[in-house]
Amino acid sequence: AESARSGFDDTLAIVAQAATQLLGRSVDIGNTLEQLSAAPFADVVSDVREQLSRLMYPGVLTGVGFGRLADMDRYLHAIELRLASLPNNARRDAELMGRCRRVESDFDDLAQSVAPSRDLEQLAWALEELRVSLFAQQLRTPVRVSEKRIRSDIGRIARGR
Repeated sequence: AESARSGFDDTLAIVAQAATQLLGRSVDIGNTLEQLSAAPFADVVSDVREQLSRLMYPGVLTGVGFGRLADMDRYLHAIELRLASLPNNARRDAELMGRCRRVESDFDDLAQSVAPSRDLEQLAWALEELRVSLFAQQLRTPVRVSEKRIRSDIGRIARGR
């Protein structure tokens, strides 16, 4: 019983630290978005707000589970890196954002036409990994991800395989 309690305490400490870090990153991103109020950045601000709403929602810790906490931190860190490089890379950012939005739109169409499944959930996470690979390559992704691979998975799921 003592080792179980110790393991629980360790897990609780890890979750509390992760929650604090995620919340801190989220607040920092929100502050950065407020500073990017200039018209040329309006699309990026909107895109990041949409991504944040997918990632940071009430009950997110239970929703994503313990195993995804490090990924969540990486996704938020990728947003921070994207926003930090934005002033010098606005044209590149717009091109990458367009690529992400097109594949995300295809995913949204798929999600409305099929029943929820583990494959669909994995595909949603792959979309977040794609954003890391495009906007913050230095953070690396734990799995290989590409637009082509995601589109292939969208087709496979749409065909019921």
